[in-house]
Amino acid sequence: MKYNVKISQKIKEIVGLETSATDILIHEENLEKHMLKSRHRKMIKYIPDVADILNAPDYIGQNKNVESESFEVIKVLADNVLVAVKLDKKNDYFFVASVYDITDSKLNHMKRNGRIKAFDKIEDK
Repeated sequence: MKYNVKISQKIKEIVGLETSATDILIHEENLEKHMLKSRHRKMIKYIPDVADILNAPDYIGQNKNVESESFEVIKVLADNVLVAVKLDKKNDYFFVASVYDITDSKLNHMKRNGRIKAFDKIEDK
């Protein structure tokens, strides 16, 4: 299945995205193929939850090693689920590039070094 969700203005402000793009494409079949190839097999079970994770993450941030406009959201479920989102500049939309798990120690390190911030959905306008 292939569908879009809207990126919240709050997410764009937190990570400093300046693009006018507002749609995030979720292409479940391509995402599953990528996850199988990238050894993220155990995270395939979270593909149906990606839209909910994007709409109500626990943490939001950016990977400074990625040069394109992008952001990451993390939701703490049975696993710490990281959803990586990148901008397709040519077509002016975001897409889910990957979904993978991170350890508790990696999550804590990301919080300590400021790579991610807690995200409070209630404040989103």
